[in-house]
Amino acid sequence: MKLFLSGVNKKRAILQRLYFPRILPTLAVLRVHPARRVVLADLDRWREVRHLAGTPTQALVYLLCLHPEFRALVYWRLGAAGYVLRLFAPPLRTLHLLMPPSHVGPGLYVQHGDETFVACRRIGRNAWLNQGITVGYTSDDDCPTLGDDVTLYSGCKVLGSVTLGDGVVVGANAVVLRDVPAGATVSPPVARIVQGVRNSDG
Repeated sequence: MKLFLSGVNKKRAILQRLYFPRILPTLAVLRVHPARRVVLADLDRWREVRHLAGTPTQALVYLLCLHPEFRALVYWRLGAAGYVLRLFAPPLRTLHLLMPPSHVGPGLYVQHGDETFVACRRIGRNAWLNQGITVGYTSDDDCPTLGDDVTLYSGCKVLGSVTLGDGVVVGANAVVLRDVPAGATVSPPVARIVQGVRNSDG
């Protein structure tokens, strides 16, 4: 059975083959781990978003080898086993999901994932998280609840015991401190010039 996606550029194909032995323990654990079903649901979402052809196994190998944000997500889903497996794996993104995996629905997609900090009471199905976001507490006992199909773009902040309804989109660098109803889009102020334009001749 072919394990590698076809149509991958030469450099990435070489990396995929180099990293493959390091993800073999992960593939073995995924065959028997209780989190297998939710990881496969995440995989389906990633295949859809990234338009990956080939079989699910080929896509899984490709993503584990070449996408550190996907690796970080899988190891988090695997709990204690994931902490051990990451010792053998290629480098990961600095993705911090600070809640139990059982509080996050299937189909989670993380784009890039660098410097992403997320602590929620619950995240629904098919969430989309971009890099540089902060979702979490303003005191010791409050944190957000996210519905299904919520999208958080880069640099945004969602803080406190707020609820984002299903289908909410939070724009880049927006700060959310209040509940947002289902289907709404939150955006920050548009950039504006606050000083006069310097004369290019001067």
